[in-house]
Amino acid sequence: MPVQIFSEPFVVLDTETSGVYNSSQLLEIAAVCVDEWGRIRSRFSSLVRPQKTLSANCEALAVNKIRLEDLNLAPEWDTVRVYFDTWLRAIPTKSAEVISTAFNASFDKRILDRHEFSLNWGTCVRKMSNQCMKAQNKQPLNKKGIRRAPSLEEACLFFHIPYPKDAHRALADAEVTAKVALAAYKNHLLLA
Repeated sequence: MPVQIFSEPFVVLDTETSGVYNSSQLLEIAAVCVDEWGRIRSRFSSLVRPQKTLSANCEALAVNKIRLEDLNLAPEWDTVRVYFDTWLRAIPTKSAEVISTAFNASFDKRILDRHEFSLNWGTCVRKMSNQCMKAQNKQPLNKKGIRRAPSLEEACLFFHIPYPKDAHRALADAEVTAKVALAAYKNHLLLA
């Protein structure tokens, strides 16, 4: 029988955007609900039609492997927002609002805040991963040889979690981030 790990479910999300700046457009949002036993219980995923026309040679589309044709057929943010909010509200919690996290929570929070969508944010998964790596003196190094916080791929490597072949798509990244979060949480308990 599985052992209960958390007091209630939480959400791990990821967004894909047209760039890395605050002004970047939201192109995709996905999330997974992790239950009290650490299992993914439900998923949400949707492309988002950009508000401004994107160039066919937009570098982010190549990185994210998102096709312009698919974005042109995607629902607008106002529609996606309603579906995402409905999905979130269907998650049973003891508290008023489900706790959400992401690998790079500060970026995802900025993007969603800009789209006037707020969440009850918990601890950033990148921060948890960094703490585990720092405790074992295994943080990655920058070009100057200074220790830094890991990328999602580096966190997967540290925790021995296969990095997805379809990385940089929101659902794949949300699912693997949930695995990293669980590994970081368990690792933190061992170090405590």
